[in-house]
Amino acid sequence: MKVYQVLLVEDDGTNAGVIINLLERYNFLVTHVTDGILALSRVRFKEFDLIVCDIMMPHLDGLSFIEKGKEFYKQTPVVMLTSAGDKEMIVRAAQSGVSAYLLKPVTAEALFEKIAPLLHLSPDSLIDKKLFPLHLDYNTPSLTEIYMKIEGIPWRKDKGRIFESFSHFLAGRSFFTDLHISIESHFFLDGKALPILEDFLIGLAQKTKIRSKNIQIQSAYLKSLGTSLKEYDCLRDVFII
Repeated sequence: MKVYQVLLVEDDGTNAGVIINLLERYNFLVTHVTDGILALSRVRFKEFDLIVCDIMMPHLDGLSFIEKGKEFYKQTPVVMLTSAGDKEMIVRAAQSGVSAYLLKPVTAEALFEKIAPLLHLSPDSLIDKKLFPLHLDYNTPSLTEIYMKIEGIPWRKDKGRIFESFSHFLAGRSFFTDLHISIESHFFLDGKALPILEDFLIGLAQKTKIRSKNIQIQSAYLKSLGTSLKEYDCLRDVFII
């Protein structure tokens, strides 16, 4: 299972919102910027699986970004957003190595038809988050222990839901010392899963007196990340098995 990293370069908020919603319904994480200069700053320091770029933008247009940025993103496929009247731009884009063109306004069918061959997507490659809604379950084998199970994939409004659910569960409980969290692998098919977990642990530290060493997270995926968790202070300090 993979989360595909997409750089979206689009100054029109409506068009950008449509594309982000279409992609992030599945296992894509979209980084959105509004002009070519910002896009250049991203490709210099981060690798992407796909770039989706508009042509006409302020400061640095899409074609200029492609011409200047290809030394950084190298073999990353680029889908150019175009309008029906952009024929001259399309010719210039073809000469710059654009992989495909997508006519605006963007539809789901057209978008996935273009990107599927570029990313070598099979029917099993895409995970529809609507089919795996976030579900939280709790068990208390003793007065001082809480077992928490996280299933499904967080999406859109689920960012603060874990902490809200846990806070509701804690209502009326006076004390606990140990928290055991089991996380299903599908959870990490959302590109924001790690920040969501980090925010939950930060909120937990602020609301309760539990110590990091008494929080145990069972997740093969988290364990495989090892030192990659160093930017997440709370996740780094808990016990991961």
